[in-house]
Parts: sequence; structure tokens; C-alpha cells
Amino acid sequence: MLLRKVLFSLGINPDFVYITNAVKCNPPENRLRGVPEGALELLAEELEVLKPKAIFAIGKTAERALTELGFDAVYFHHPAWYVRRGVREPDREILEEYLVILDSVKSFKAGYTYNPRGRLSHQ
Repeated sequence: MLLRKVLFSLGINPDFVYITNAVKCNPPENRLRGVPEGALELLAEELEVLKPKAIFAIGKTAERALTELGFDAVYFHHPAWYVRRGVREPDREILEEYLVILDSVKSFKAGYTYNPRGRLSHQ
């Protein structure tokens, strides 16, 4: 819920953003090191089919999975990280962190491609 609220606060309708889980099953203790072989293949197939202009890793598990698969991604703290710290509604800190999503959406509309290193290139 917090992720959706953050996106709405940034002016992004989450219904028009593709959001998926990195791992389609819960690894033991929710740690990537325990993911069975082949468990990330579905994610790799999704990304190859979708060919996203930008990939954002929401949490360390997502970041590790994407790195393992060879995809570049911008890392953000998972909303649960904020919730554990008492954040229930978008605040300045989370909005500033997630602002790069809005910047990338704006760049797409302007005909630019956003890459994880923060550089823009014209299409």
C-alpha cells in the first residue's frame, strides 16, 4: 500500500506501471541465497519480453535477483523498510528516494531513455 501511495504522491498512477516480484516463490527466510536453481528464470523471461525502459529494484532481494540475472536496476529501500521505521504515509524521505521514478517517466515522455546511472539518451 505504501508503494502505491508513494507513486500516487509523485503523480504516477501505479495501475499504469508494471510491478512484479523478483522471486515468484518465497525463498527460505526470504533470502536470495536460498532460492532454488531456476527460480529466477520466470523473472528473466518477463523482462526479456517486456523490454522495460527502466528497472527499479524495490528492496535488496530484488536488487540481488536482478544483478544475478545481469540486469541494471536502480535500488530503492523496500516500503516495508520504511514501515518498520513507523512510516505509514509518504514522507519527505521516501518521496525524495523514489523521485527518480518520476524523473524517468518524464524522460520517456520527452523521447529519452533513462538508464540506472542517471544519464539520459535520446531515442
